[in-house]
Amino acid sequence: MDLAGRFDEHFGKLLASEQCSVQVMPDFINCVGKDGLFQHEANAAFLQQFGLSFPIYTRTATSWMLRRDGRYTGCSSGFYVDRHEDPDVIEQRHKYLDLHE
Repeated sequence: MDLAGRFDEHFGKLLASEQCSVQVMPDFINCVGKDGLFQHEANAAFLQQFGLSFPIYTRTATSWMLRRDGRYTGCSSGFYVDRHEDPDVIEQRHKYLDLHE
């Protein structure tokens, strides 16, 4: 399988699992060996043919992802817990309102 095929296969798997990100793909691209995009080809002469150098930067990986029908979507760095009706929050709210009335 060629580089484009390996890229598409891995990118497709990540998209299907909804675990694709601009942080994850560069890790795959820059991994040399069985689990990475460059299994044997990551040498300067090979990359120079395409105007690339190693490591491949995140911006380049993002560009490749966009060319392969990737798209930006919302991202959350954590989770949100809505506590605005918890007893301690209600008590604090009343204190605040009384103080600033």
